[in-house]
Amino acid sequence: IGHHIIYLDGLIAWIGNFFIFLPLILILRKLSPRLSQVKVFFICLAISITIETTQLFIPGRVSDIRDVAANSAGALLVISLNKRFGELQIFTRVF
Repeated sequence: IGHHIIYLDGLIAWIGNFFIFLPLILILRKLSPRLSQVKVFFICLAISITIETTQLFIPGRVSDIRDVAANSAGALLVISLNKRFGELQIFTRVF
């Protein structure tokens, strides 16, 4: 049985990887306000590395270090914005 590898290249894939941890960061900051931003970043980094490593063993999936870089850059941006502007207003509507 052959496996067809589906590539999602370009801007759409990068944007998706960039913002994938936005919900996790917001939830972690809301549920654990004492959790440092550095720890939140490393949690996101560890999850990203785990996902990419797992993909090495799944037929039809491709692991790419650029995904880890995009995930990390997005996490840093969200954490920085959160630090600069305070807790993002999404939780005033959701929780």
